[in-house]
Amino acid sequence: MDTLKVRDAKDVEEVVRAAIANEQPLEIIGHGSKRGIGHAMATNAVLDVSALNAVTSYEPNELIVTLQAGAPLADVLSLIDAKNQQFAFEPMNTAPLLGTPALGTIGGMIAAGLAGPRRIRAGGARDHLLGAHAVSGFGDSFKTGGKVVKNVTGYDLCKLLAGSWGTLSVMTEVTLKVMPKPEAERTLLLRGLDDVAANKAMTAALGSPFDVSAAAHLPKSAFRAKTDGLGDIAGQGEALTVLRLEGITASAAHRAGSLRELLAPFGTATLVEDMASAALWATIRDVLPFAASGTLGAWPVWRIVCPPASGAALGTQLARETGGRRDLRLGRRADLGGIAAKVGCARPGRAPARGCLGRTCDADPGRRGCQRRRRCVSSAGARHCRAERAGTHQLRSEIHSQPGPADAGRCGMKTEFSLAQLADPDIAEADKILRACVHCGFCTATCPTYVLLGDELDSPRGRIYLMKEMLEKDQAPTAEVVKHIDRCLSCLSCMTTCPSGVHYMHLVDQARVRIEQRYQRPLTERLLRQVLAFVLPNPKRFRASMWLARLARPLAVFLPTPRPSATPGLIERLKAMLALAPHRLPSPGPTAGSVFAARGKKRGRVALLQGCAQQVLAPRINQAAISLLTRHGIEVVLVRDEQCCGALTHHLGNDHDALARARANVTAWGAEAAGEGLDAILVTTSGCGTVIKDYGYLLREDAAFAADAAKVSALAKDITEYVAGLGLEPVARPDNIVVAYHSACSLQHGQKITGLPKELLSKNGFVVKDVPESHLCCGSAGTYNILQPELAGRLRDRKVANIASVKPDMIAAGNIGCMVQIASGTSIPVVHTIELLDWATGGSRPALNASS
Repeated sequence: MDTLKVRDAKDVEEVVRAAIANEQPLEIIGHGSKRGIGHAMATNAVLDVSALNAVTSYEPNELIVTLQAGAPLADVLSLIDAKNQQFAFEPMNTAPLLGTPALGTIGGMIAAGLAGPRRIRAGGARDHLLGAHAVSGFGDSFKTGGKVVKNVTGYDLCKLLAGSWGTLSVMTEVTLKVMPKPEAERTLLLRGLDDVAANKAMTAALGSPFDVSAAAHLPKSAFRAKTDGLGDIAGQGEALTVLRLEGITASAAHRAGSLRELLAPFGTATLVEDMASAALWATIRDVLPFAASGTLGAWPVWRIVCPPASGAALGTQLARETGGRRDLRLGRRADLGGIAAKVGCARPGRAPARGCLGRTCDADPGRRGCQRRRRCVSSAGARHCRAERAGTHQLRSEIHSQPGPADAGRCGMKTEFSLAQLADPDIAEADKILRACVHCGFCTATCPTYVLLGDELDSPRGRIYLMKEMLEKDQAPTAEVVKHIDRCLSCLSCMTTCPSGVHYMHLVDQARVRIEQRYQRPLTERLLRQVLAFVLPNPKRFRASMWLARLARPLAVFLPTPRPSATPGLIERLKAMLALAPHRLPSPGPTAGSVFAARGKKRGRVALLQGCAQQVLAPRINQAAISLLTRHGIEVVLVRDEQCCGALTHHLGNDHDALARARANVTAWGAEAAGEGLDAILVTTSGCGTVIKDYGYLLREDAAFAADAAKVSALAKDITEYVAGLGLEPVARPDNIVVAYHSACSLQHGQKITGLPKELLSKNGFVVKDVPESHLCCGSAGTYNILQPELAGRLRDRKVANIASVKPDMIAAGNIGCMVQIASGTSIPVVHTIELLDWATGGSRPALNASS
């Protein structure tokens, strides 16, 4: 048998790729301590990772240890024990049971998913695995998780590796959480209970408030003599029911006394403390009485997984069906009736097995193995019954085509773009994004349209399939595709949720451009979208349109009620536009080219984005920003030749207009930075900020602007990012004002700014409350509340109801679109975060509403 000993992850990649090319299964071992579990591998190649044995880092104060997968488990346990720490899941030592000289490696422990009695409280190995570096079955290294794992679902890819027995990947490095050892340990022993009574006693203990960390029942049949670790505890030859409590000494003692009183109906419980208790639980954890050197070592050991409440009945049925035989062998196919599945894993005459997962396994005496795989732990002396974890030699299905060696690493969505298509940088980028998607569906839980409609095609995953087909076939979009893409808010919540890092924003933007170029919309819709693109980015035109909307607003009641339709019509959209128009317009704010000098000592110089819709609807927002910045020593300039950021036309699919505006802004801001200098380009509208921060990507193929666009993106900051470094000092003002903070999608999902605005508000004296379902969009999304008014209205009402549940005095947000949308559904004042911060630090009190 060839043994391939690797030195690093690169070696592992090469070995796996060679195995793929040769269609050769690999057996993965560290010390080989678990080879006695299951059938022998159908291979003559062994991948030995024992040389990957370094401790990468150990941070006792942070309770984190990172190790290479081949690190000896015994050494790791000694390392953390020296700091009085432990793996809380209490991994089993299989060496005595399997008769191996070594305890094994850290990777073997994780791959086998080993856990001991404390798993009822602490969980298994997977629950303490924070991250891993591994090599996939395609021969590519990948990283999952890390020292700090944050994701919406609570699951991470690394969790799947625990207990996978090397079938999913070859782990090369793992990061694990460690915990302090308990100060004291107490175990209560109840003697002489039968299986049913023991089950009731353990159920009562585990359901009590006394925090039992382990429970076990050892029937009388388990004792034939004094055994290692049990000593006098087992000397009376009676069944034992044991319950463990851990913690600080006073707490453990108090809880043990209280639990003893609770269990009085089951008999008098005796107490075992500290070292004796630890030895008892090590014996139970490692099944020492049944080990090769144990007093019962000749017995077979079965591990059958079942609900705890079924354990007693299952044991009774086993005894009855097998006639109480001590030498039950796998080839004899005992029928356990309806309580457990039929068992049997080997030919007659094979050595007794030492453990099986209780799964159906119909094997006849003439066949090797079984139809449904199970893992069996063989006798230490004769390991002929081993689970064939690799299955057959075949690596890829004959029915469903899978990526071959040439596609190594493309474990996500398979794409079929031609070489000519991939020569297009946009298609090449789309291909990269599509291949990152692993179809997990986590995005569906946080997609607003899927939450509302429950249609897979109105989820990110569904839209990705539609976009993939449209781009691959290079065909004109169909009406169905356009309907579902149009319904996307571009809230980017899916990007926050996605564990695979799929950059959905760039993909859907590209699809929108394709739709605008190749799809013929109805005439009225084309005209409406052209009007929006013509009016909204221009403050003068937008102000004029708002005056006209004010005049037309009373006439909205005379518009006919449109029929329900999957696609909103012109009348419905006109009504939405009129409903959003403010009752009055504020006076215009400062003009482009204005410079506001710093008060006192000058600390910096910034450009402030003037915006388009915001300077018409709420110029007070930028006025509050200027007031706060200049008061803290920052000079503010409104750049003369600045234009709309391009976000509105960009999301309408008008790529030509959006890129032209981006180039104009890069030129204007670049000239200002080259002149008197800029520390930052500050943005008070988060939707604009997300696009400006993406200028570097949007203009990446433009040789004349790529470098300057990247510099502008680096300079762009949300206003809260910048003021956080100014050392704001609150002054006297009304206290106990409860603020519901609405996290705009473009801020929390697009720019990944989540806690900072809340922290600033809290530090400056406001009582800040999170809004339930804060990840869901309010329905504004640029022009979405005009183009998709029905869905936008439902999202607004849902958001307003969630805000009302926290009973705020004010609502704070960082995006004018959100402010207008939310204000249209509530009487609670809606203000910008910077307005509150300005007020708290000496500025004027905010106006009552975004549209007032």
